[in-house]
Amino acid sequence: NRVAPENTLAAAAAAFDLGAAYVEIDIRASLDGVLFVMHDRSVDRTTDGTGPIAAMTSAEVARLDAGAWFGPGHAGESVPTLHEMLGHAKPHGGLYIEIKAADPDAVVAAVADSAMLDQCFFWSGDAAIRDRLHAMPVPTMIRHQDYDDPAAAIARYRPAIMEFETREIAPPMLATCRRNGVRAMAFYGGADHGAFHRIVAAGVDLINLDQPEVFNHATRAPVG
Repeated sequence: NRVAPENTLAAAAAAFDLGAAYVEIDIRASLDGVLFVMHDRSVDRTTDGTGPIAAMTSAEVARLDAGAWFGPGHAGESVPTLHEMLGHAKPHGGLYIEIKAADPDAVVAAVADSAMLDQCFFWSGDAAIRDRLHAMPVPTMIRHQDYDDPAAAIARYRPAIMEFETREIAPPMLATCRRNGVRAMAFYGGADHGAFHRIVAAGVDLINLDQPEVFNHATRAPVG
């Protein structure tokens, strides 16, 4: 969201152009059940509208400007539907889909209809949604920080990915992931070049980051 307005097609395009394998998106449903890419409960922060997206019809959401707040060059950017985002991403990479407030069956069905289940993985901060996702034959993520016994959580949920805060990354846990066919993903929201080098040296499979352009610069520069 430093080079384009968040959760828009422009932001996804910029991330893929910078080499991202996956783009993280957030899903919420409108009043009439259409799945939109939107982080906040309210549209106030990232559009020219006001109020909760769950109280707006899809037609009302479609009229919102989701880019002018970021800069005049993005004026007229719309709030994409999940269907639009899937079509946009499919030729370029995958999606990390966080379900904020929507029916997980509908979300998974939309991804399946787009033939992108093998290009996406799912997570939710809502425990009920998360449990429903784990019950489906779809790639899910779990967070190391959410479990007292992460190894037991891997055995129970069989996720595709486990996410680690940078301080949680340790060789024994990475080995447990590998033995179970789970990819290890580091989360780092900062821009410190040394931190990027340490994360890469730890041997994780993926990095969830906010500034891919800084990561590219840091990892292409000599260490030291």
